[in-house]
Amino acid sequence: MLMSELAARTGVPVPTIKYYLREGVLMPGRATSATRAEYGEPHVERIALLKALSGQGLSLAKIKTIVGLIDSPDESLLTALGNATGASPGWANGGAIAVLAA
Repeated sequence: MLMSELAARTGVPVPTIKYYLREGVLMPGRATSATRAEYGEPHVERIALLKALSGQGLSLAKIKTIVGLIDSPDESLLTALGNATGASPGWANGGAIAVLAA
């Protein structure tokens, strides 16, 4: 799907999607030309995650940390959860589990 279709499907405006791409929290689409890319289900799922995290009041810096941990295949689950706990908001007394369940 094109970016405009991704925007329609997720309810996120095109400028916000471009912002997510620039900030590195949304992975690039598959380039189909110099100015176009295709996006798929992983992009829809990532935008849903970004909406959920920002909807819980997390800053972009914290969202970047969490997304980085999710995207890091080199870490064990326990290490990633421990690191995510440090990125969770103060109200998340349950640590990373509370953030990821939100």
